Amino acid sequence: AADRGFFTSTQAQADLLARRAATVPWNERITATLLQALSRTDSDFNSSATISAESLYPRARRLVLALDRLSRKNSPPPPSATATPSIRTLFDDVRTRSTFQPAKFAADLATFRETTSHIPN
Repeated sequence: AADRGFFTSTQAQADLLARRAATVPWNERITATLLQALSRTDSDFNSSATISAESLYPRARRLVLALDRLSRKNSPPPPSATATPSIRTLFDDVRTRSTFQPAKFAADLATFRETTSHIPN
């Protein structure tokens, strides 16, 4: 019962966040800020002693999709030549659940952050 209440509360908070985010006027600064904030989550994937790779995998997949979209939004077409290989590496990291390695993903996420740090925010 406690898990169900937690899930319901979390879902309500996520819905509220999505509604608020939909009303925010989007610009390059917000995009760059989000890109940098999300790419700084590499340490979350290094704590694999407390959280299993199985649990981290779905989060990593969603994170890669978000980073891909944000980096495309903030790069003039075509996307930045330096960001492209590092985002491809992240996509390779999350290709399959069975081969997902949180520590490697964390290192590759840090590399991605380095390649996108030139984007002003």
